[in-house]
Amino acid sequence: MKLQTRARFQGDWVRKILRWVNLRPEEGERTLLMFVFYTTTSIGLLWFEHCATALFLDKYGVEGLPVIYIASALMCSGLGVLYSWLQRILPLRVVLVVIALLTAFPLLLFRFGLEVDYLDGAIALLSVFLLRLWMDAVDVLNDLNSQVAANQLFNIREIKRTYPLVSSGLLVADVLSGFSLPLLLLVLGLKNALITAALVMLVGAGTLFYVCKRYQQAFPDAPIRQWEDTEHEFKSRRTSNSLQRYIVPLFVFFILAQALMLLIEFQYLGQLEAKLDSSDIAGFLGLFSGFVGLFELVTQLFLSSRVINKLGVFGAAMLLPASLVILGLITLLGALDFIVNLFPFPQWITGFFIGLILLRFIDELLRYTLIAGIEPIVFQPLPQRIRSSIQTSVQAIAQPVTSGITGLTILAIIALIHWALPTGSEAILDQWQTWAFILIIVLFSLLWFLSAWLMRSSYVNLLVESAEQEGRLGFSDVALRAFKRTVIEALEKPGTEADKSACIELLTQIDPENVGDVIAPLLPKLSHTLQRQSLEVMLKHPKPAHREDVSILIEQQPPSEVLALALRYIWLSQPELNIATIKPYLHAAVDPMVRGTAAALMLRRGTSTEKAEATNILRRMLTSQWERERVIGTRALGEADYLQALRLYIPNLLQDDSLRVRCALLDVIATTHLQEYYPSLVRGIHYKSTRDAARAALVSLGDEAITLLVDLAEDIHKPDVVRLQAWTALGEIGTAESLNQLVQQLITSWGRVRRNLLRILLKLPNETGIEAVLDQLGRSGVETLIEQELLLLGQVYAAVLDLTTEEVVGQEADLLQRALTDLQEDVIERCFLLMKFLYPLSAIQAAMFNLESESKSNRAMGLEILDNTVDIPQKRAFLGILDRRSTAEKLTYLVELVPYQPMSPSDRLRRLIDLRHFLSDWSLACCFHLARAMRYSLTPEATLVCLRHPTSFVREAVLSYLKEASPRSCRELLPMMEHDSDRLVAAQVQQMMVELG
Repeated sequence: MKLQTRARFQGDWVRKILRWVNLRPEEGERTLLMFVFYTTTSIGLLWFEHCATALFLDKYGVEGLPVIYIASALMCSGLGVLYSWLQRILPLRVVLVVIALLTAFPLLLFRFGLEVDYLDGAIALLSVFLLRLWMDAVDVLNDLNSQVAANQLFNIREIKRTYPLVSSGLLVADVLSGFSLPLLLLVLGLKNALITAALVMLVGAGTLFYVCKRYQQAFPDAPIRQWEDTEHEFKSRRTSNSLQRYIVPLFVFFILAQALMLLIEFQYLGQLEAKLDSSDIAGFLGLFSGFVGLFELVTQLFLSSRVINKLGVFGAAMLLPASLVILGLITLLGALDFIVNLFPFPQWITGFFIGLILLRFIDELLRYTLIAGIEPIVFQPLPQRIRSSIQTSVQAIAQPVTSGITGLTILAIIALIHWALPTGSEAILDQWQTWAFILIIVLFSLLWFLSAWLMRSSYVNLLVESAEQEGRLGFSDVALRAFKRTVIEALEKPGTEADKSACIELLTQIDPENVGDVIAPLLPKLSHTLQRQSLEVMLKHPKPAHREDVSILIEQQPPSEVLALALRYIWLSQPELNIATIKPYLHAAVDPMVRGTAAALMLRRGTSTEKAEATNILRRMLTSQWERERVIGTRALGEADYLQALRLYIPNLLQDDSLRVRCALLDVIATTHLQEYYPSLVRGIHYKSTRDAARAALVSLGDEAITLLVDLAEDIHKPDVVRLQAWTALGEIGTAESLNQLVQQLITSWGRVRRNLLRILLKLPNETGIEAVLDQLGRSGVETLIEQELLLLGQVYAAVLDLTTEEVVGQEADLLQRALTDLQEDVIERCFLLMKFLYPLSAIQAAMFNLESESKSNRAMGLEILDNTVDIPQKRAFLGILDRRSTAEKLTYLVELVPYQPMSPSDRLRRLIDLRHFLSDWSLACCFHLARAMRYSLTPEATLVCLRHPTSFVREAVLSYLKEASPRSCRELLPMMEHDSDRLVAAQVQQMMVELG
């Protein structure tokens, strides 16, 4: 008992920690293992970097760095190609582990090479050069390994939660490796520290090997083939002007970021080389890295997201270049020399030295927190079809090429300075060189700032285009301030009404409560359609501060629909309603739209006498012979808090000849929460004419309608279309409780109902349905549902085999075979729908599209997409049944799930009927038709149960079977079926009663 209590306590404690870090229980172990791998590998890598940098500066000096930059650019570009090639010839788990080992083992060879005193130390000198070059290679390979492993281990939704935690291992490694390196150098020395770094990296490789073995279903057994190529598609399509205006500064932004990082590193290491020896350089680099890592960790945890929210995406992007400009100018003007002279620093510490240390500190701090935080966001506006290729082009092509060009530029500047000052001393040349590079850093930082500004100006326009083309977009990270300014500019400038409407709609989704702050001042300048759209949005959150802007609009005498909305806004935003301002709009000559709004508001906030007057006005509108008066009067009821005497008119309005009146009344019932009329909302779903209005009314009730909808949806005697509308309404409500109901029904439902539920959940905006399923069922729960479907598929394959004999022939046998074929397709479709909860929608959809083709190459491509996307435990079985094989071969793939035992046709048919809850209605009916034709005996229990089946043609099939198999029992049961709800079944019963006497 104590052990159970302790285990339960520990489980609760673990769940609380996982919830605190925003992880699901099944993601915890994978995330922890990847964090350990990333942290361990990064510690060894950082030790290696600091030691290699110190050795390189000692042997070659800072003048050798440009050559490294050039060679590194060529090598890193080739490494990306090599990595892709390895994935095509080796299984992915082998590639990952081999690369992890490959990054560590050469360090041992280089350590040996440092001691070889051959050819006057040339081998040792070459080892140092290769060691520094290999440092850049390891950076690239480690990043590729980490990203590929994470992408395989987590699906696209999981990785949004898990990868920030995994990547934070680098910040932890910065702190641990930085503060431990001086101690390591003290104990082992500079060269031997390389061996320790290699050993720690091998521990990281071992962790990755364990991850690949532990989760081997996530890593393909076969080499990966490239089934999708988006680059040529991107190049072949003409990009829009706004896309071109965004992509160019986007490339410039990342190119300048890379160039500035190298320029600052070059000057920073040059100062260290001039002031310290090699061992001290390594220790300084370690301590500096530790302190920077500590600040990065604090900034990432507590400040980064707040700064981005406060300044916006591009405000945060401009912060680093602005800081570099300011620090660079301060250093150039010598202001830091004045500060150094105020304190008793050692003589070798100068203003330039302090300035470059600060430049390096600010660059690393903001680059790996703010810039890293916004990097995914700036690619978000790009259309999905080219987003990945653009991101790859920036990271795998533009940045390495920039490194090479920067190296050449540094060499050219040094050569130019030496050419311009041929007689200058070494100190003068170094001073001029430092001034030149700091000036270049300032100029490049200004250009970097400008590129961020240009991106900002095109960001929102492109975001709107993407939202229109793709239909959905996440807005959590949008630069809100920049967006609002751009919306104002877009609404003020000439443009199409559709574009302006899209801007308002997008702003409404991003910041619905404060949308009036942007739109209200612009109301008089907008078209009447946009004025109406804006006021409808503003009325959801009326603010007194906007009354003056709306009053100006009223003075322009807009159309009645706009005027009614504007007056309603004025009256609702007033703390105390001035009835005198309303009464002029109550006259019969006033447009019904305005009159109805005024009467409803007076009914809500007037005195008893004024409410009576408003009631009379609305009564006349509700009983008017004109349809428009009745419709507007009915809508006005929804704005009143208490209907009072007007409730008497609701029964008549529910029977009104006008469909518009009846639909408007359904909305009023929901708006005013008239619970006694909720059954009318449910009845409205049964009729095609009022179905949409009734569903919208029920959705507006929110959680209050859940019980009504669940009762309706669970009633198996209701038409399928009515039940589908109820499930759809539950999804549209979108609250935690309504989604919980859908997920619970998903677990217990089967067949057509499960398919409908899956489609509804997948279509919910912002993937809320997908998240609800994963939150409640988890990945393992979805995999269990897929396994259930495959179990049914195995039973269907067994039935197809056992019922395909010379004995079982005839029209009924053909009907059942076709029904079982359709059932197979339904099961596979549900499997694909379930997989969309675990994997990218586009990949699963592409696989489905190709598998439906008659072309062998297209089908092979579909299977290849699934092979590289899916990692469920039943993956091999699923891929096997999708291939065009015989039924017997497909059944062998499912033998572990469904052991096949051949049965006689009659036994197999009885087995199918025992599985009636999982079969489609038509398949079940065909089973009874075949049993009748072949004169197979069925169990009385199953027969009687199916006689009460909600689907009429199933009952019809059972009656036909009973008539042939047991006329006496049929004769006894017919009186019970005489008044069947379906007229065809009732007619069949009457005919059989006559035939059987």
